[in-house]
Amino acid sequence: MLKTKYGYFYFIIGLILSTMIMFDAFSQKKTELIRKLKFANSWYEGDCKLLNKQLDNYLNNLTPSAKHIFAIITPHAGYLYSGAIAGNAYATIAKLKPKRIFLLGPSHYVGFEGVMLPQYNSFATPCGHMEIDQNVIKELKKNKLFQISNEIHANEHSLEIQLPFIYKLFPDAKLIPLIVGTIPNEDILSQISLILKKNINESDLIIISSDFTHYGPRYDYIPFTENINTNLQKLDMKAYDSISKIDAHQFLNFQTTTKDTICGMYPIAILLKLLPKDAQAHLIKYTTSNEVIHEESHNCVSYMAINFTVPDKVNSNSDIFMQKNYLLNLAKETLTDFVTKNSIKKIDAQKLPIDLKDDKGVFVTLYKIDDNGEKNLRGCIGNIFPVKPLYQAIIDNTILAASRDNRFLPVTANELAKIKIEINILTKPKPVNSFNDIKLGVDGIILNKDDATAVFLPEVATEYNWTLEQTLTQLSIKAGLDASAWQKNCKFSVFQSVVLK
Repeated sequence: MLKTKYGYFYFIIGLILSTMIMFDAFSQKKTELIRKLKFANSWYEGDCKLLNKQLDNYLNNLTPSAKHIFAIITPHAGYLYSGAIAGNAYATIAKLKPKRIFLLGPSHYVGFEGVMLPQYNSFATPCGHMEIDQNVIKELKKNKLFQISNEIHANEHSLEIQLPFIYKLFPDAKLIPLIVGTIPNEDILSQISLILKKNINESDLIIISSDFTHYGPRYDYIPFTENINTNLQKLDMKAYDSISKIDAHQFLNFQTTTKDTICGMYPIAILLKLLPKDAQAHLIKYTTSNEVIHEESHNCVSYMAINFTVPDKVNSNSDIFMQKNYLLNLAKETLTDFVTKNSIKKIDAQKLPIDLKDDKGVFVTLYKIDDNGEKNLRGCIGNIFPVKPLYQAIIDNTILAASRDNRFLPVTANELAKIKIEINILTKPKPVNSFNDIKLGVDGIILNKDDATAVFLPEVATEYNWTLEQTLTQLSIKAGLDASAWQKNCKFSVFQSVVLK
């Protein structure tokens, strides 16, 4: 009886201990799903109340931008050095309400090629956790250019430094944290950008974490030894100039030529590939570590706060460029179905973003690529005024361009492999007082005289390298008028367009 009693006792004790061990293991596993803080209390305040006070100091008295901003570049040094300038970047986006944030930063401690994803469920901040969008992570890791490593994420500061700002402004947004390694060539850069673009939609925000020039013996970069502050600013402004042109190739050439030590070179290049060519960069603030804290003149790091907007063309709140791939594929599938099956593509409009259901003026242009790689017009039809939902206007005008442009025979199935499609999405036309008010290469032009009308899209003059006089002469001829008809008693209206190609 005693043996049985003690046996039961030890059984209970053993059960309790094993349960505790299992619970501890479960808790440890659960903890591992959260990326813990590594740089709090050293690079920035680790106490939530003190941190919020610090952030308020950086964000207060700064005016949010009235424009819709798609991306920012912001520094990632300790807040003592770059917190204030980071605040300048974040203040411009404070009124946005992004559902997801794509956060890209460089790898400072581990070398690798491509992009590193985390396997965490969330990233910790001193004031709460930021949830990671697992659906996007799952989609990205299907491609070999995107790998998984919690260890690399756990030890990297370029993303963590941004999290307090992000959590304060957008606590409900989901995070897609991406550490970018070396990108060996521009083909790989284009592939990475294309993969990301397919996953970015109209309610997302892109944040690039990057400092700029690291000057001095500490960074093994001394391109000049005299007038350091002046020459450093000149170098940084050359970097910004290449960024402002929204040209990844030019930016990378700048870095190759100067060997400039911009740590976020590859994340910035990815952004420049993602943005449309008509995006505009805005330098909000520039400074250096020596201007913030006068410690040593022979080592210095530069910081910039930059944001990116798209001009108010189709709609200041419209992210149509983010839907570029979908819309071009829609046109391509429509063309293929119509030419090969004589069928018209059906779309469930309820599943589409609001932007694609707005009425828009749309032109669809078909080009046939010849054996020399030159594109030749094969059909172009559209509606100038916004009379149909964007998605439907693209479907209808693709079919019409392929079958009803009287200048050409209908497109055949044998031609499909060589057909390239361009889509122009138009603003509502506005009359101008004189043809002298037309901005060639920017404005699309509508000529009206008596009962005659003709239209040129904005890029026509540029493609043919015409002057304004030559453009209006050709427009008059297109309207069936005398070549000089544009000079008297003509009315002109202009519009702009977003070009998807």
